[in-house]
Amino acid sequence: MPPTPAPQKETITPHNRTNSTTNLSPAPMPAPDASSGTDLDLDASSSETELPNEKPTPQISLYPDSSRANRRPPLISGRHTPLSTNMNVKHVCISGPYVAVSSSDLTRVFNLKKDGLGTAIWSYMHPHSKGEEGYKVSAMEFKPSRDVNGEGSWLWIGTDKGGLMEFDLLADGGHGHGPVERRGNVHTSSVNAILRCRQSLWTIDESGKVQVWSLPEDSEGQISMSNTPRTFRVTPRWSVALVAGWRLWVGTGKAVQVYSPLLLNGDSFNVTPRAIALPVGKTAGAITCGTTLPMDKDRVFLGHDDGKVTIYSQRGLTCLDVVPINIYNIVTLCGVGEFLWAGFRTGMIYVYDTSVVPWRVCKDWDAHHKMKISHLMADQSSLWRAGVGMVISMGEDGAMKIWDALLMDDWLGKLLSLSELVLIW
Repeated sequence: MPPTPAPQKETITPHNRTNSTTNLSPAPMPAPDASSGTDLDLDASSSETELPNEKPTPQISLYPDSSRANRRPPLISGRHTPLSTNMNVKHVCISGPYVAVSSSDLTRVFNLKKDGLGTAIWSYMHPHSKGEEGYKVSAMEFKPSRDVNGEGSWLWIGTDKGGLMEFDLLADGGHGHGPVERRGNVHTSSVNAILRCRQSLWTIDESGKVQVWSLPEDSEGQISMSNTPRTFRVTPRWSVALVAGWRLWVGTGKAVQVYSPLLLNGDSFNVTPRAIALPVGKTAGAITCGTTLPMDKDRVFLGHDDGKVTIYSQRGLTCLDVVPINIYNIVTLCGVGEFLWAGFRTGMIYVYDTSVVPWRVCKDWDAHHKMKISHLMADQSSLWRAGVGMVISMGEDGAMKIWDALLMDDWLGKLLSLSELVLIW
């Protein structure tokens, strides 16, 4: 049984599920109507003029309700066996059916659409111990393509020495003959993130230097390392960077700042002159991860090492609320449709419905047998490119598991229950 969480400044109500990894206490009181956390009055609270019997304004800051959650893993037919990468995976990226995984010296690419799920379609051993020529992989991402059928064909890799490389995954039959492009003079410190935004790539190094690589103006060319990128700077020694809309959100410690590398819609590069403040009376630990929901065009969700999630508005550039969801460090977050998936060091995955107050736990299960979950990733194009909506989870033991992004078993179960009720009526 997990320990009781330490008291917080804000009032919280723990889970009521007796077999959950969170606290064991009675269920939270039902909250009045609310559709999302975006339009709530964040300053609403009890006052001296309130009537004694008046119901308090609903607050998001409650532990999610797990009374109706189930622990059935959302398995995909024919994909029950985990894929063993046989490596200490530190970096993961996904493009449709293609998943690239890398340790510091070995990179492999798997095609999850193929029947032989245990075989990599491409691999490359990096020269990590050859003096000045050696390096370690520090970031990677698939390069966007003008042709949708070309997506997943090129992989960009950043190194701890500030270098960039591009690999053509289809040119040599998967034998990994080396990079087709290389650039070593655009970053002076470790490239810790390569992010894709629309038809551009953003490379960000440890010192805060951002290079923006865009498609050439002609209609035929692709993104190339031979082109001259636009250069910007963000706060150094950042810990989390993610794309939300067309902007770059950067977390450093507990602070959040927003930038606009594409300079769209009248933006200057520094969208927020200073860190976005939390609501009065709210606290949160260091930022560990972040994501957005494809079905929600406004909210940004950041995970923290004290088990809380902060919710930010892209339009208002404000923090809407702080939601405690667990007593454990949130390692990774992933937005899938209208649901928020969270992975923990306990090997558990939770799926939350964030459209209600308090949030509702839809599912929770031991996905990696008590092993830390290092990555949760999903690509919205996998539904039509791979033939199935997939969420990828990566365990600390190198095991990759594939989950049903649509939660079809739950949906069919609810549909069957409704049909039975109709027949009885």
